[in-house]
Amino acid sequence: MLIQIKEWMVRRLTENYIAGPHLTDALRLCRRISARGWGSILCPWDGPGDTPEEVLSNYQTALQTIASEKLDAHLSIKAPSLRYDFELLKRLMDPAAEWGARIHFDAQDFHTATPTFRLLERAVQYYPNIGCTLPSRWRRSCFDAERAIAFRVPVRVVKRGVARSY
Repeated sequence: MLIQIKEWMVRRLTENYIAGPHLTDALRLCRRISARGWGSILCPWDGPGDTPEEVLSNYQTALQTIASEKLDAHLSIKAPSLRYDFELLKRLMDPAAEWGARIHFDAQDFHTATPTFRLLERAVQYYPNIGCTLPSRWRRSCFDAERAIAFRVPVRVVKRGVARSY
């Protein structure tokens, strides 16, 4: 019973931010909004005990789904979940290049922004179809926006201090 209550609470609290707990939930929503002419962002969430390799596997599955379903969608990643590992990121960028898919760097918190931008800078030199999220209320976001312009990286601006992916 306690697990059911917890699941209900998580679902209720996150319903404005995520499509559901499974990739099939996200696909259903992506197809529905695609019919309206909108693009979408797939962003698998990871748990606190997930290894970077497990996170990478989930990202690869989402990326493969974007390609096989021919979705107008980007893959949103969380650099801290990959431990800012460029070699792991390359394992996403190589198939993304083959399929022409954008990899989007999501904002986490203020303390992860600097290493995330370091990884983004390396990534853009390897694969140019990269985007990033900037929280509007972080003071550093103006500086990061200038960097994104210099890198020719599309930016998604969010109102909250922590970006939310759908």
